[in-house]
Amino acid sequence: MKLFVRQRLIAVCTAASLLTGLLAACSNGANDGGAPTAASSTPAVSETVSETGSETSNTADGGKIRVKFDPPVTISTAVIHTPVTNEFKQGESLENNVHLRWMKDEMGINVKFDFIVASEDDFNTKIRLMMVDNSKLPDVMAPTAELASNLIQAGKLQPLDEAIEKYASPNLKKLFAQYPDVFSAVKQGSKTYGLPEFYMGDEGTVMWVREDWLRKLKLKAPATIDELEAVLKAFTEDDPDDNGKDDTIGLSVALKNSPFEWMASADGLVGAFSAAMADTANMKQFWRRDADGNLANGVIDPSMKNFLAKLSDWKSKNYIDPEAGLKAPEQTVDLLASGKAGVVFGPSWMGGWPLQDLEKNVPGASFRPYPLPSGPDGLVGRAEKQIANNYVVFSKDFEQMEAYFAYLNTLYAKSFGEEDPYWLPKFKDGWYEGYDYVKWDGKIVRRNFKEAGVPQEQWPIPDGLGEGINLPMSLPGRGIPYQMDASYKKYSDNPTAEPENEFDVRASGMNKAQLDASVIRMNQNAKAIRNEFFAGATKTMLSKGELLTKLATDSYLKIIYGEEPVEYFDEFVSKWKANGGDAVTKEVNEWFKASQ
Repeated sequence: MKLFVRQRLIAVCTAASLLTGLLAACSNGANDGGAPTAASSTPAVSETVSETGSETSNTADGGKIRVKFDPPVTISTAVIHTPVTNEFKQGESLENNVHLRWMKDEMGINVKFDFIVASEDDFNTKIRLMMVDNSKLPDVMAPTAELASNLIQAGKLQPLDEAIEKYASPNLKKLFAQYPDVFSAVKQGSKTYGLPEFYMGDEGTVMWVREDWLRKLKLKAPATIDELEAVLKAFTEDDPDDNGKDDTIGLSVALKNSPFEWMASADGLVGAFSAAMADTANMKQFWRRDADGNLANGVIDPSMKNFLAKLSDWKSKNYIDPEAGLKAPEQTVDLLASGKAGVVFGPSWMGGWPLQDLEKNVPGASFRPYPLPSGPDGLVGRAEKQIANNYVVFSKDFEQMEAYFAYLNTLYAKSFGEEDPYWLPKFKDGWYEGYDYVKWDGKIVRRNFKEAGVPQEQWPIPDGLGEGINLPMSLPGRGIPYQMDASYKKYSDNPTAEPENEFDVRASGMNKAQLDASVIRMNQNAKAIRNEFFAGATKTMLSKGELLTKLATDSYLKIIYGEEPVEYFDEFVSKWKANGGDAVTKEVNEWFKASQ
């Protein structure tokens, strides 16, 4: 196998400890004449053999690392993929697309799909059957933390510490070092068996309020829970839509599954009453250190009684949607878009869908984002999603780790920026021109091509609304937590600013409400309540989790709906502990102590 690595040799020596194939080039010199100095005007070329026996070729290329394997290598993978309309350009698919062609042509990496399934359950079943049959696993997979843990314990995965040290780019190493805790879910002893798929950290909850209703009723935006209650009362009782009917409600919230949801959430209300956080639907969520330094689950924290008492009071006064306990987040859309609800809590992207639909349906109506309100004791808080959930893992038989990291380094360089040694200028504006973006009239256009004046024959997909690409499509990708924040702030301050990178381009396509909400979220990042349990489900979570989550959700709703008094919370806690909660807490803390 010949591995071509094209770069200026000064850069080779700087990165020598990372790329095994470059070690000989630094130690032996170039053309037997020593490495060139910064003043050298003639590119040096060296043919050497790496530790793995692959040949390397080094040439000047702007100081950047370019990697191509010759002959090509093949990496097998398996993915969860549910097709959607206009996901790819006509004639392309998950297994035949522009990204896979780039990998083959530019990097010498072929991707083979061992299987493609439509759901996480199907993926887990396939992998578990392969484990039972002792079949060859895909080279690269992205299982949940639970399945990754099973694979580690079964001895099916390859440890990565040596590969990270040899092959990860300097910036990728720094990123991994910044979030060491997330690796605890894929560690056994001192060895690391997985790479985290990072969450971008830009979906934290803000408070959305009907601005037109505030103006009509001569109210100011609420900054505290007491002020919010007064606003909810007015929005419910004072006919803010001016139709002479009793048909409006103050708060739209989805409580069917949990106080913490991806939209129409109650986490911003929980955070006004507690330093803990409750996710009744997911036992892995929101374990926090207590006064003794042990992890405790927020669902049973005594301060939750104050949150439940307030929601119960609001429910009795009709300030919240009477069907809240029956609704999942997506079921709140009609109420919000029809103009019958005045307040909702959720992420910044709600300023597009579904809240922009209100403006189409009700002329002059609009939601505006505001900071989360403080509680009686001055508390402000919101839930923060897990910084990493799934992990990229590698079969113990996988032999192309150098190729995988070359690919991963190149993907991450797009996020790290032009100073990264693996930066590719072709990815500056997006992935592939004509797929996820179009250059038109001096601008980068990513969607809504008709409105931007782009001729139809240049639209990536027929409807002109979105992108004609699905990335990453083969091997898991390259998020960096909170990286979009600078661009959100830039375009909130100056919507006409010139984009300097792909993050600016993305932010420049957002509307004012989304950008303002993003900045509000950023300003309250310090108030985010984070989970401190990073492992997969424990033994008792797997056996008792469904019972305990149902008990928690049902108990919360009984109190909110007035079927039980607030004091019932103590009875719920006792049942939770007796029916497996104490065992789960013990297992979580055993993991916690072992991970320190």
